[in-house]
Amino acid sequence: MQHSDRIETSVRPHGRVNSQCVLRTSPSSHAPLPPDLAERRFRALQQAIPEIVWSLSASGDLLHDAPAWRELTGQTEEQLLAPLGWLEAVHPEDRQRTLQTFLAAANERKAWSVEHRLRLADGTFRRMRARGAPVLDDSGRVLEIIAAVGTVQQESQSELLMRTLAESIPALVWRTGPDGRSEFLNGMARRFFGPEGGIARDAWVERLHPDDRERAMHERARGVHREQLFDLQYRMRDDSGEYRVFYTHIAPVRENGKTTGWVGTALDVTDRTRVETEVRRVAAFTEELLAIVGHDLRDPLNIVLLGTTLLRMTELRDEQRKPVARIAGAAERAVRMLETLLDFTQARIGGGIKLRRAPTDLARLCTDLSAEQERIKVEVSATGDCSGSWDRARLEQLIGNLLRNAAEHGAPGRTVELRCTAETDGVVLSVRNAGAPIAPEMMPTLFEPFKRGARGPGLRNLGLGLYIVRQIAVAHGGIVEARSSAEEGTEFRVLLPR
Repeated sequence: MQHSDRIETSVRPHGRVNSQCVLRTSPSSHAPLPPDLAERRFRALQQAIPEIVWSLSASGDLLHDAPAWRELTGQTEEQLLAPLGWLEAVHPEDRQRTLQTFLAAANERKAWSVEHRLRLADGTFRRMRARGAPVLDDSGRVLEIIAAVGTVQQESQSELLMRTLAESIPALVWRTGPDGRSEFLNGMARRFFGPEGGIARDAWVERLHPDDRERAMHERARGVHREQLFDLQYRMRDDSGEYRVFYTHIAPVRENGKTTGWVGTALDVTDRTRVETEVRRVAAFTEELLAIVGHDLRDPLNIVLLGTTLLRMTELRDEQRKPVARIAGAAERAVRMLETLLDFTQARIGGGIKLRRAPTDLARLCTDLSAEQERIKVEVSATGDCSGSWDRARLEQLIGNLLRNAAEHGAPGRTVELRCTAETDGVVLSVRNAGAPIAPEMMPTLFEPFKRGARGPGLRNLGLGLYIVRQIAVAHGGIVEARSSAEEGTEFRVLLPR
């Protein structure tokens, strides 16, 4: 029989109320415990501690759903409750070791602990520690195993920043431990290698192009051995079977002077490589064509020049001299253009212009060339000993190109200054003309091939004159520079080491 508690109240004289609380309890025992109390305690434990807690059978299958685990890993309830479903979230390289540790502890009925990498809901891997202990009946039989999973180390601010930056980079980004085990892959790497993180250890080698595999492995092994930053370029197969070209940059991660892992980026340069290859192919074909055309046309033009030279040596009437001179001038211009094309192809295909050095007096050469000019008046000056070991024919070509450039772009009727100045290590040759300055936007590409400046009507050329000037200067070990302004005019300076 049960007794209910009650409060008794009595009234005293003079109207005072005397309130007396009498607590009467049943002498019987407490109400019986609910039959699912153990389950309720387990659920409370799951909420009370920071680790994820669950219960498993001795074979490793979950006995109950674990919402916290599903939130962490992104697994569905169906995936998690499948036989060994939780193991699918563990890194492929760590699954066998984790399962063996669990089963051995269950068989020996003892506590266990194991570290492994766990794939989180965002696809990244985090190092976790799982540990547990068996629940035994009176006979020592395993009823279930209670397990808890928590992070080995909380993500630091620097690690969070690194992961955020890696996700924003348009390249494959990964981090491995010192043993090559992958610890992080950004979104692009996960999409390329798949959710299992195929770049772990040497799995990425299987995707390498057979022709690149030995070289890439050798270069990587050398970089790892030296524990230094290194670069690789190779072709790697994507999930569609296409080989993509990657430029890879790998750097060691050091803590207290010790290498604790590696961080790598792999940039897909396939499209850029294809464009560069096609540009090189077209350029090679064009230059080869120019070389062939130049050689095939030079011989007939030389015959024309020889013929006009012979005609000039004979007695011609006045009306005959003018067309002969015109033919000779046109042939000379054509030969000069072909020579320029041949020089261009030699510089681009042959690795630079070839020289035949001999003692040369640059001051004397400038004087001789100035006397041959018909379109412009040239004022020559020299300071010091301007002799050196150079290719006279090439310097004639260099000076001739600069003088023609001054004639085409300089102010009509104004004198062009041609100077050579001796310096300690060489001689400076300069050509200066008055006139409109070179536009600032043209200066960076002034010495590139096929670049033409503004010019008057009827004036056309290949745009190779200044390019050849620079190639001749470089072949001699020198440099060429230009400066231009409305006040000072335009000046080209060539430094020629002796």
